[in-house]
Order: sequence, then structure tokens, then C-alpha cells
Amino acid sequence: MAATAPNKQEWGTVSGAPIFLWTLTSPSSNTRALVTNYGAILVSLVPDVSPSTAPVDVVLGFATLADYIAHNGKPFLGTTVGRVCNRIAKGEFQLDGVRYVLATNSESGGVPCHLHGGNVGFDKLPWTCIRETASSVTMRLVSRDGDEGYPGELTVDVTYTVGNETSGGGRKDFLNIEYKAMAQGKATPINLTNHTYFNLHGENGGRDIMGHTLAVRGSRFAPVSADMIPTGEILPVQGTPLDFFSRPRAIGERINDASCEQLVLGNGYDHSFILDEPKAGPDAVLEDPESGLVMEVVTSEPCVHLYTGNWLDSPVGTKSSRPYTRRYALCLETQHLADSINHPTFPSTVLSPGKTFSSHTQFIFSKRQ
Repeated sequence: MAATAPNKQEWGTVSGAPIFLWTLTSPSSNTRALVTNYGAILVSLVPDVSPSTAPVDVVLGFATLADYIAHNGKPFLGTTVGRVCNRIAKGEFQLDGVRYVLATNSESGGVPCHLHGGNVGFDKLPWTCIRETASSVTMRLVSRDGDEGYPGELTVDVTYTVGNETSGGGRKDFLNIEYKAMAQGKATPINLTNHTYFNLHGENGGRDIMGHTLAVRGSRFAPVSADMIPTGEILPVQGTPLDFFSRPRAIGERINDASCEQLVLGNGYDHSFILDEPKAGPDAVLEDPESGLVMEVVTSEPCVHLYTGNWLDSPVGTKSSRPYTRRYALCLETQHLADSINHPTFPSTVLSPGKTFSSHTQFIFSKRQ
């Protein structure tokens, strides 16, 4: 019988709050994930998809709580990002006739912007555990009115769950991430995501992700300007190096194409793909051809943001003591478009008082037969 009791250990304290590290284990396989309530971070993920292959940790992470704190969130390894992920132009927006000014904690192309929730975003705060089992944990954060300049109180729950299913003669193991949020007092923008870096060859494998292949069920993307803020246009990927729609492509196949302005601006891929409707099948498929490990992404969000670790540089404190360097891993961040609050034509990210936001993303692992 599968264990039902939570498996957690004390990991330290932050601002007097106890920090724990949970080991979540699938009820009927050896797939496991390590999750902490500091930043609601995914620290480790080891899918156990094949009895003939030794399982590997496929996500980047730091070794200790002190290492996460020392890096001050950057480069957001495995973090839950909010209140608004990605960028807000000039750190400003208007809502219900009021102009709000946020921290401008990043700069691209010489233009300041608000990035990933500000100086003290959700990734740098202790969350409170409200439910826990052997395979799942739910954490809550209450963001007060005015936190990081945002209006209204926002209560956010994030749930991590590991499990597995058998289909087509093979086993698939999965990690589910579910978000729920409720605004009180004032309307607020909200755009939550998980910023995990994946390397299917293994966090300790010593190989970058340039040989990984990717398919995205998005025939359009949001081009950016020099400040990495969307221009407001939505363009087809066809005929561009951003086409992962027509067929799977190796990440490294066109990433250094100097004739593509978008890749030059991002120093690689740092772009949102709008998922096609109606949805059918996985929204993205990442594969390591050498090991045969496959990761499918299924989400309720309208976009997948591909970031290929173009500025990744974490030489110390990693789980394996191996330096994380440029393009050693990639992120597939499920979210709304960046700067949506300043683009009326984009799907809205505004949550009204008393309303509930919900979102889910599933990462499904299997072995190529």
C-alpha cells in the first residue's frame, strides 16, 4: 500500500518562518519531487519512467536554503513567480482609473521594467502549508494590498502533485501544478507561472539543451522590442526560426541565426507562443533524443514562454556542484502574455474583487519506445 503520510524535513527559517522540504512520491512508482515552501519552489524532479534506465533529476536547483537566499531569487530556479510574471513595461499600469507604479528591478535594451513580481516577489517569500500528503502539497501566500505596488489583497494557493498513469503499453509519470487565487478589495493584475529549468539529460549530465527537440502547438508568437516587451503584434511563426509548430526542431538548430532580429534581441529564445485553439493533444513536447526521455506539457494557460537560459550563470551552490552555464537548461513557462495589463488587445490578466483565478499545468514524462 502506498504511503499517505507526508515526508518532510526542516530546512531552516526565513524571517522567523519555518521552511520545510517535502519529498513527494508517486503512489505507484518511484517518481519523486522535492518542493519547499520558500518561494513555493520545485527543487528537484526525478521521473521514473523506465525500469531499464536509471532515473535522473531533470530540473536545476540549489543544494541548500542558504544557497537560494544567497542568489536572491536569481535565476529563479524552480520558483513560483507572481504577482505578475515576466515583464511590465516601465513598471507602470493603469487600472480602474488609477496609475500604479511598481519597482523597476530589471533592464533590457537600456529600458527599465518590472520583472517577475518585483524586488520581493512570491519567489522570495515563505508560504504556509495548508494540505499535505505523501504525493501532494498545497501552499498558501497572502499578498497584502500595496505589496510591491500592486493593488488589492490577493490570496494564492499552489498545489504540487506527482503521480503516474499507464497508457499505450507504457507508463507516464507526471507533475501537476495547480494555482488558485482570490482578490479582495480592489482589482489586480495576476499572471502566475513556474520558472523551472529543465534538462532531460539530467541536472548532473554535463550537457546543454541544444540537442533537445521541441514542438509547440502554437502557430503564432508575440514579437518583442529591444526592451523585451511585446510590441503588441501577434505574428505567425511560419518561415521564421521561431517555428516549432510545423515540426519538432532541435533547440540549437537556429538559435544563433543572426539574421533573425528576435533571436538577436533575446540572445536566444525568450518568447511567448500563443497556443492554438481548439486544444488537442499536448501543448508542447520536449525530448532528449539521446536518452529518449520525453516531456509533454498540457496547460490551461493561453501561452507557453520559451526561455533557453540565455543569461544563465550559477557557478556555485548547485545540487550537483556542477556550474549552470548559458543554455544548460530551458524553461517552458505557461502563462499569459507579458505586459498584458498594458495591452488591451491581449487576453486580460485582471482579477476582480471576489473573483477566483484558477490555472493548471501538467508535465508528463515518458520514454520514447
